[in-house]
Amino acid sequence: MRVLQHVKGFHTTLGGIERVVEELVPELARYPDVEVDVLCQGSERRQYALAGRGRIYQERPTLAVSAASLSWGDFRTWRSIASRYDVVHVHAPWPQSSLNLVLSGFDGAVIVHWHSDIVRQRLLYRGYRWLERRLLDRADVILVTSPKLLVESASLEGFRHKGRAVPIGL
Repeated sequence: MRVLQHVKGFHTTLGGIERVVEELVPELARYPDVEVDVLCQGSERRQYALAGRGRIYQERPTLAVSAASLSWGDFRTWRSIASRYDVVHVHAPWPQSSLNLVLSGFDGAVIVHWHSDIVRQRLLYRGYRWLERRLLDRADVILVTSPKLLVESASLEGFRHKGRAVPIGL
């Protein structure tokens, strides 16, 4: 099985979501029938091999609005590689993943790993909510980081039936 992890950053000291993915990737790669690659954003455009198996595809952000970075390079790379994967595992909330899925027509399985609701950027969130709902509608399963988040998330209203609580570290 081929899995593409899509995350804002990889091998960075910033961000809890990024750290979760950095720990998840080598654990998934331990399974002989699983190959894991990562598409992320960073300070430079580059590709490199992961220790063991897999590749990192890193693209430069084109635009940053509040905490959300967007990248045309990210979208172009997604369109060129996504069809190679059985599963795309995106880490939300992040508008880039939503845009990539909606615009690319990816037809494989989609896992949305829901880390939190957008709380501080309420005004920007109003403009993004429709796209987020498209992502959640497209998801085959939504992983949340705690049972409480699954029950209390306002963003997951209407999508709880797809949710599974998998605490970080399990």
